[in-house]
Amino acid sequence: MNKKHLGSDFDDFLKEDKILKRTNKVAAKRVADYIKKYHFSKGKRGAIVRAPQGKTRITIRLDDDVLEWFRNQVEESGGGNYQTLINNALRDFFHQQEEPTEIILRRVVREELQSASQ
Repeated sequence: MNKKHLGSDFDDFLKEDKILKRTNKVAAKRVADYIKKYHFSKGKRGAIVRAPQGKTRITIRLDDDVLEWFRNQVEESGGGNYQTLINNALRDFFHQQEEPTEIILRRVVREELQSASQ
């Protein structure tokens, strides 16, 4: 077994085999070609896909079991988006916190009947 290059760095290996200059030229050309093809001079930081109007991108931490439940609901229904389910659940919750329409209607009718009977 030839141990000629054992312990030397890769450049030493290339020098000894007389291909270091050629290898550096090829590498430099590849880098230059890459830079020409994939330049980012007009690149912008931030999300690649912006959130649609009326939506805000946030990061929240949810308990594993909560997230698992929503993902399972999506899977059982044949597909969709668990984030939409979470959004709908939150919307349903805050709508329930508001006074239901039926209760408002009953109150208004009672008030109107009371004022009409006076």
